[in-house]
Amino acid sequence: MIPTRFRESHLPHVEPLKIIIDHDRCNGCGFCLDECGGKLFEVADGKARFVGHPFLGESCVGCRNCMTVCPKDAIQITGYYTVPHGWFKTFHRQPEPGCGWPNPFGENQPPSFESIAEKLTETEKIAYRRRSNRIFKKRQVPRALIERVFEAGRFAPSAGNCQPWRPIVLRNREIIKKVEAECTPILKVFPWLYLGRSGWRRYVMPLLSLAFPHLFDQRSIGGMDIVTHRNGAEIFLGAPTVILIFGDIRGIGNVDLDCGIYAHQLVMVAHSLGLGTCYIGFSTPVNLLPSLKKELGVEWPFTKLVTAIAIGHPAVKVDGPVEREIPKVIWHE
Repeated sequence: MIPTRFRESHLPHVEPLKIIIDHDRCNGCGFCLDECGGKLFEVADGKARFVGHPFLGESCVGCRNCMTVCPKDAIQITGYYTVPHGWFKTFHRQPEPGCGWPNPFGENQPPSFESIAEKLTETEKIAYRRRSNRIFKKRQVPRALIERVFEAGRFAPSAGNCQPWRPIVLRNREIIKKVEAECTPILKVFPWLYLGRSGWRRYVMPLLSLAFPHLFDQRSIGGMDIVTHRNGAEIFLGAPTVILIFGDIRGIGNVDLDCGIYAHQLVMVAHSLGLGTCYIGFSTPVNLLPSLKKELGVEWPFTKLVTAIAIGHPAVKVDGPVEREIPKVIWHE
């Protein structure tokens, strides 16, 4: 017998968030659907409604981007993505509604963001406002602006100052489509394995979920399913520029961490310049495609794709503060 905690690693019970759409305000623009990473909304009869995933149900991750992108403030969310028990149990403290907003000055009740914005540094403002952008204008980003972003990234910290990163920039639409087309068949395998309740999955999926939790958490699976089946296999979201970040396999320390720091320095500066970005984790199948890597100009020792960033001009306003869970902090003073 598989212990309950491990057995529930496949299709864990999730307590749904409460998502309310004010139909008197909703104008049916569909931005919530376009911005939602899980495509959990639909627009019918000129109004948006939350429908969830066809197999996973109301498994919203609670990013709240649908709230920030809504031009009519018609969407309200209370609660957080919660797995109450099992292998994927969530542990962060979940504040009461209205208490999860940015509270940098430690007030008893978080004030409105507008009332404290003038007291914040520009870096703090970007940190609180920056959201993943999935709705891009087709207009290309000027190369000089991308180079400005890279120049800021050049000064990111890394272990031993080894700077174990090499970006490859994709701006040719045909090349972007080719990368998407070659990654999609690999991504399709994971939802096929996960989405079902047949007998063999009862035994195989708990083991895979334990061994590869980053791949077989239902949040990852839902995203892969959407990208490969309901999003037209448009992994890079139609962004005009894609930055692939490859790591030096000889790098000291934690190369993935250093590349992540570098990537986020790019992202933060991009948002400070009015651009929108989205990390694209579903790009990593590139690592299993040696011929594609050769075509992209990947050279030793920068041979591991760590992450990718979709970048472009936002088609709508997405950035804005949201509520978040509160992690436990252990202090030793």
